[in-house]
Amino acid sequence: MQWEDLPKNWPIHFEHTVHLLNRCLMPSLQCSPAELMLGLVINTNPTPATDAVAPTTVEQIGIHQAYVQQQRLDGYAHTIEHATRHKGTFDRRLLAKFPREVIFEPGQLVQVCHNDLTYMFKTERKLLPCWSLPRRIVNQDRNSYRLETLEDVPIPMVPFF
Repeated sequence: MQWEDLPKNWPIHFEHTVHLLNRCLMPSLQCSPAELMLGLVINTNPTPATDAVAPTTVEQIGIHQAYVQQQRLDGYAHTIEHATRHKGTFDRRLLAKFPREVIFEPGQLVQVCHNDLTYMFKTERKLLPCWSLPRRIVNQDRNSYRLETLEDVPIPMVPFF
């Protein structure tokens, strides 16, 4: 598909598309984003009409809030399980292609690639270095490494969001 072939009226469908995506069952969450965000009750029988018109009690509100919190915790747990499964698949494919795992030892020198520059489309990125100065490995923390400069200055770990 070419850029010219895209319909010119796609913005009028944008709100409807977001509406559909919010109500679509996400495999990683095992529910829809709207159900998590709004605390909608899922996988249960509908409320009888006689209960739906009765005033809500404080106890019912507390039960619903506990349900919503548990639903969000379940969504988080499902997301972690989903990510773990995908990571396992990725690792198996990677090890099949490159049969050894690279593990660095403390004291080794490494360079860090600034891959955040890869998808930056500014002209300044052409002049920025893609690789860092040499860094020394201090220790390993699971699948991450703590680094320091050659002058023994620790480099703080940067969280990725």
